[in-house]
Amino acid sequence: MADRERIGERGRRQEEEHFRKREQERLEALQRIESEARARRGLAEALGTDDRTVLDTLRDFGLTSETVTRLFVVPLVQMAWVDGSVSGRERQLVLELAEARGVEAGSVMHEQLAAMLAERPQDAFFERSLGAVRALARSITPAQAAEALRTLLADCQAIARASGGLLGIRAITAEEQSLLRQLEDEILGDLRGGAPAA
Repeated sequence: MADRERIGERGRRQEEEHFRKREQERLEALQRIESEARARRGLAEALGTDDRTVLDTLRDFGLTSETVTRLFVVPLVQMAWVDGSVSGRERQLVLELAEARGVEAGSVMHEQLAAMLAERPQDAFFERSLGAVRALARSITPAQAAEALRTLLADCQAIARASGGLLGIRAITAEEQSLLRQLEDEILGDLRGGAPAA
């Protein structure tokens, strides 16, 4: 009889422990959902947009309303890939420029940049990222956006010149010039209230 009671008591304790764990997991899942929702709301408010694609892109990078300006490094990756491959010097320069913009080594975004420099992202990814950059540019003052674009274009030109040529410096190719014009037209055109260039 005592053995049966002990077995029954142990079974009840195991069942209670199981339900406590399940409840804890449920509470943690709800907290994660709420935390993600707060982060999304913060980004939406910082950018003045509720565009889910833009917000998902930013979330995928691990960006918050405080770190969202680091998205401006993604076009550097696109420039590095424009000729079909990324040289060691281009890779190094992209990561250096990213770190200068606050992308710390070991951060989610730093790891993602390194992965994107190792394997080229699809064109759709670059298009999504540019949409997020446009939203970011709209969320800051025109003067800040113009300065950010000047810096972005200068950094892209540095990437374009980083590999090959005399002393490792070369002229910018037609493909690289085309990407520079696209970045400028799409971001500035959007800021001026015009349609982005096709």
